[in-house]
Amino acid sequence: MLAILEHNLEKDILDCEPKFAIYQALVNHVDRVTGRGSWDKNGPNYVFDDNGDIVYEGKFSESNQTDQLNNYISDNIFLKYLYKSRIFRKLAPRVVLTLNRSSNVDRYLAIVEKAKTIFESRYPNSEFYIILWDDPKFSDISISLIHKSLLERGIKVFLVSDMLPDFRNNPGQYRLSPNDRHPAPVAYDFISSYTIENILKDQIDDNTNLQ
Repeated sequence: MLAILEHNLEKDILDCEPKFAIYQALVNHVDRVTGRGSWDKNGPNYVFDDNGDIVYEGKFSESNQTDQLNNYISDNIFLKYLYKSRIFRKLAPRVVLTLNRSSNVDRYLAIVEKAKTIFESRYPNSEFYIILWDDPKFSDISISLIHKSLLERGIKVFLVSDMLPDFRNNPGQYRLSPNDRHPAPVAYDFISSYTIENILKDQIDDNTNLQ
């Protein structure tokens, strides 16, 4: 998201002046910004500079050899064997990985906040919102930390559990399949309806009245 805005890539597909940006946030996006997405090794790597600003430092795959080796060991060897344990597979998303996420939340928040600043500065009178997937797969500690931290930074956040009936108790009904956790069409039907009625409606009505 931030890389798209910094490189003005959204301008290639926009045919209007946007008034809203809605980013769907997942807890494991915190993992992704540290290069732990096995499928995203060429993704953008953002780090804090000496002034405490978040800056682009190339692709994850372009990091120094030591970092690459450490990531390889931790992601592809260590976890490979740990995941053979049924107990670890049950505990990892909620306990083990939570510890790592907590130490990297600041980097994730800085990325999101910078994206919000760029978008709202580039498009006057626009607003930036976040829909946070509070999936019970992840620990309540991770969800609460991210949610609270985003709100503290003045970012408007809405929870998926408020949009999808019984989501926290039965999230599987909103997935494509047991093997694919991506949202099914029914999930997007609920999310789009909620977004229009509870997030955008007042702003849309205000803009209509001004015309």
